[in-house]
Amino acid sequence: MALLPPAPRGELEAKTSAEAPLADKARLGVWIPFAVIAACLVPTLWFGFLAWDDPEHVLNNLAVRQPLQVPLRDLLLTPSLGYPIPVTIASYALNFALSGAAPWAFHLSNALLHLGVSGMLYLFARRLGLSRAASALAMTVFALHPVAAEPASWVSGRKDELAALFGLCAVWLSTTKHRFAYVGSLTCYGLALLSKPVAAGIALLCVLLPIWQGATPTATTQKPAAGAWGAAALQLVPYLVVLVPITFAGFAGQARVGALEETSQLLSHPHLVWYALGHHLSLVFGWEVPTAKYLPAVWPPGFSARVDLAPLLLGALAGLSVWKLRGGRGRAAAIGLTWAALTYLPSSGLFFPLTRFLADSYAYLPLLGLGACAGAALDALVEHTRPPLARLLRVAPIALSLALAPAFLASSARFHDDAQLWQHAFSRFPHHPRLCRQWANGVAAVRGPAAGLEVTDHCIARFGDALFVKNRGVLLAEVGREAEAREWLTRALSEAPNDATARRYLSAIEHRLPKR
Repeated sequence: MALLPPAPRGELEAKTSAEAPLADKARLGVWIPFAVIAACLVPTLWFGFLAWDDPEHVLNNLAVRQPLQVPLRDLLLTPSLGYPIPVTIASYALNFALSGAAPWAFHLSNALLHLGVSGMLYLFARRLGLSRAASALAMTVFALHPVAAEPASWVSGRKDELAALFGLCAVWLSTTKHRFAYVGSLTCYGLALLSKPVAAGIALLCVLLPIWQGATPTATTQKPAAGAWGAAALQLVPYLVVLVPITFAGFAGQARVGALEETSQLLSHPHLVWYALGHHLSLVFGWEVPTAKYLPAVWPPGFSARVDLAPLLLGALAGLSVWKLRGGRGRAAAIGLTWAALTYLPSSGLFFPLTRFLADSYAYLPLLGLGACAGAALDALVEHTRPPLARLLRVAPIALSLALAPAFLASSARFHDDAQLWQHAFSRFPHHPRLCRQWANGVAAVRGPAAGLEVTDHCIARFGDALFVKNRGVLLAEVGREAEAREWLTRALSEAPNDATARRYLSAIEHRLPKR
């Protein structure tokens, strides 16, 4: 591109002074949403640990509390957690070394990571050529979406945050013209995979993005040179060298913990994959409310219009964006959709027939790409509207941040403690007795055994006592009703003779009560 001759100094000074207020307003449109995001994360500092995965990942994990006593192989493969996430576990170990088991320190780390991912998405959107307002909108759509509250508010959700942060850094560095950028991108990709293998598909974007950026906004028909594709293929090889062993380790780990679908169930698997995609898109579109567990009354679930038709809606929106958006904005939207697809595929169950693939957190990384699509759409709207409305659209990130904040806070509040988490889940699926039991356990952990016993009795009145025998026996023992507790615990051991908890409580009671 030919450079224009420099303008006279006086003209430059006048132009600079005239643009300064606009630049200040543009910066304000970025910092206000960022401040709202930070404010929404402050309440998480008072949250505690949850019985949901936090003991396995942090509290009872020897690799966190005493990593020097764990064999190197187990530190790298984290076999008890189902797939290798040594980077995530190392972050917990650092937290524990600095502040012990203080929950606020772990939640502070999660909050800072969510802020870091949000800020990195803003910078990435700017790298894609979006305006400040559009980049701020992309950041806001992602950071304050209710489905993003889970990794930001739950200690065990940190693996998604780390995978997102390192994944964004890997893609960012792949577009940087620096002698060590490629090595940095490859390193960040490896760190993302070892935070959570869901980042596997990002490698493809790392080698394709420099090619896509080769076309200038004014030459939309320009095609990459044939040699560019060959060079991209060669650059992909080191990423695959990093990916393959981690993939095999993850597959073996998932098989070991029973997370892979049985062969007899594979015929119904395509429908379940489609249903999972519809479920996660329903979360993104706001039709479905995030919850700790998603348990339809019938499984495999029957046809549901708002779930099964959601992928078709996304396809229509993607086609509309490709048709309407041109030049740099079209490429930004295409890159965002590609990111969303590549980060969703590993957890979709399409390649690995998983038994559990409805977790809300699976939408966390794809939401980054969908946020970039929203930013591209905003830039297109600003360009094709008259100046008064265009100025109004530029403050959309501020308005959206204030609109999304209550929903994010409500979604985040579920993770305050076990009682709130499972009460919400049970209110969503009141037909499920296991959720009632988890709610009772959560109430007992937070409010004491008497309150837990009251909820347990409520569950027994509704579902029968089959699932609650041991729980009720333990709670009766803890409130001092030992004669009743002995009867329930004896029954529990007759049904599960190897239950260590029931045996321990019953043994303590037998030493205090006269033998029958």
